[in-house]
Formats: sequence, structure tokens, C-alpha cells
Amino acid sequence: MYNKKTDLLFYLSPLFLLLSLLVQWNVKDYCSHDSQFYFSFAEKLPIVSDSLYPIFYPILLRITNLVFNNYLISYKALTIFAFGLSFLIVKYYNFFWKEFFCLLSFTSFFKIAPWAWSEIIMVPLFIMYMVVNYQLLTSQGQRDKKLIALNIFLLLIMAITKYSSIFILASIMPFCLYLFFKKSKEKAKDYVIIFLSGSILVFIYLLLNKYNTGEFMGIRSAPDFGGKFNIRLSLSFILFNLNPFFHGRQDHLLGFINFEWQTAYVISTLLLIVWCYLIRKSLISGYNNKMIMFCLSSSLTFLGLTIYSYLTTRIDVLDFRLLLPFYFFFFSSLIFSVKSHTPQKDVILLLILSLSITINFSSIIMANYNFL
Repeated sequence: MYNKKTDLLFYLSPLFLLLSLLVQWNVKDYCSHDSQFYFSFAEKLPIVSDSLYPIFYPILLRITNLVFNNYLISYKALTIFAFGLSFLIVKYYNFFWKEFFCLLSFTSFFKIAPWAWSEIIMVPLFIMYMVVNYQLLTSQGQRDKKLIALNIFLLLIMAITKYSSIFILASIMPFCLYLFFKKSKEKAKDYVIIFLSGSILVFIYLLLNKYNTGEFMGIRSAPDFGGKFNIRLSLSFILFNLNPFFHGRQDHLLGFINFEWQTAYVISTLLLIVWCYLIRKSLISGYNNKMIMFCLSSSLTFLGLTIYSYLTTRIDVLDFRLLLPFYFFFFSSLIFSVKSHTPQKDVILLLILSLSITINFSSIIMANYNFL
């Protein structure tokens, strides 16, 4: 039976995410070296003299700053808008909204949220990308040109927000092979069109970069791993980001629990086994196969190409920030794996949501107000 009172509990996710932002911003501004570059980039627009970072996030900062005239305020307003839009999209389309509300309460998103980073904009873009592809893959009959065009547009916007989104574009090709193998030739043709059109548009953007700045994607330095620990940490975060509740070693979790690295590995591995079991079970049963494979193709292709990029180019440690598309699409495949009308599903989701919020919000409170 439909229960509006139960549904209201899911709104704890946006509420506590907002509260966590206010708590953290009350203590400091979360601005990294990259953040300062974004502010400088936005200030100089429409002049583009450096293509190290894409243009879309600075454009949004510049537009928002027309209202606030302060980039520290502008990035925070943009952050609240982006996450608010993320929750609004799934609720408006009734698109697995309880599951995505739960997903956005996970540790990785609580960690990303306060920072002045372009990843903030990627969250609603990914969600809209999910909605459009779900509609395209579940539609019957004639080719829906509007969905194809919107798909191409979203891929372009993602690429001019984060260059690593090109890896998501690349993931369409293995998915096309899957569709051909499954004899879904019409859908495969749609995605070939999407891939080719998206590739052409992204290449045109990179050519404009080359024309304006002399480089396609800025000057890239040789890799510098910062020692074996950073390499191990990068590889470990691949596993840790699939844990909704905490990453790595934890001191005073909930105020009194201590976890060493070994415990974090064990818990994350056990959770990964559960996630893979649920995905495999759904693939065997044939439930939402195309959408699950679409998400897995996006997740694993992105992961593989990101690791290659890490080994060949100087980028930061592969943490919750740089691995955002990997775990977002992986968890999305899990969302599509579990049947919507599974008995007690709301109860399980609420338990996960409550535990995630309790752990993440309490950790933020204690870290920022030094209760320990």
C-alpha cells in the first residue's frame, strides 16, 4: 500500500545534505587550487587563454556571480542549486527517486558536496543522462529523435564540464557491441549515431581549444605518483567508494568506533560481493538488462581509462572526486537491478539511508566542531 508518511522519510536525504553543507561552510570555504583556477577562469571570460580545465563550470560561476558579486557565495549557491536539481529531476520524473535519494546520501556525495569543483555540476547531468537513456532503451516503436538529440547534447555538456567525460562517450561503443550481440540492432544504430555525433561535437570543442589556447586540453605533465602509498590509496579508493558509509580507516566513527585499514578493506569487499550478487541475479533473470549493461559499460570503461590516465598523466589521487562517474554508474546499475516492487524494499532503503546519514552527518559535526 502506498504510504505518504513513509515517503516523507526519504526527504531526510536532501535535508541532511543541505545541513551538512551549512555546517561545513560555517567553518571554512572549501576551495582548492582547482577552485581558485575556476574563479580566475570565470573572471576572465569571455577571454579563454588556458584550456587545462573545460569551460562550462566557469561559465555557470560567471552567470551566478552576476547576482552575488562574490565567487565564494556564487559557488555555494550553484552547489545548492545543482544538488537541489538532482533531487528534483528524479522526483519530477518519478525515476527511481527513493533509490537516488538514498544514493545521494552516501559518503562520496557528502564528501564532494562542499567543494568548489565542477563535479558538483556533473551530478545533475549524470542523473538527467540516466533518465534520457532509460527512456530511450525502454521505448518501443520508431526511433525517438528527440531523445537521441538530448543524449548527444548531454554528452557534449558533460565533456565541456569535465574532460574525463570523454571516457563516458567512449563507453558507448562496448555497449553498442552488447546491443548487436543481443540482436537489438535498432537500439544499436541509435547509439552509434549518438557516439559518432557526440564525438564530432566534442572534437570541434577541442579544436576551438587548440585555436584559442594552443592546446587541446592544456599542457599535461608527466605522472608523479608521490610514492607507493599514493598508488595504493588510489587503487584502494576504487573499492572504498563502493562502500556507502565510510572510506578507509576511521577514527571515532559515531564518536566511539575505530576501524583500521584492514577492516575497511574487509567491509568494502563484503559489500562489493553483495552488490555483484544482486547485479548478476538481475542479469540472469533478464530484468532491466539493457539499462544495467549500459551503466556497467559506463562505469567500468570510465574506470579503466581513468586508471590509464592516472598512470600516464599527472593527476590527483583517484579518490571520491575523480572516481565520481565510476561509482555513480555502478550504483545506478544496482538501482536498476532491484525490482521496484520487491517486498520490504522501502524498509531496506530507509535503513541504508538512515545509517548513511547518521554516520556521515555525525562525522561532519564532530570533525568541524571538535567534540572529541
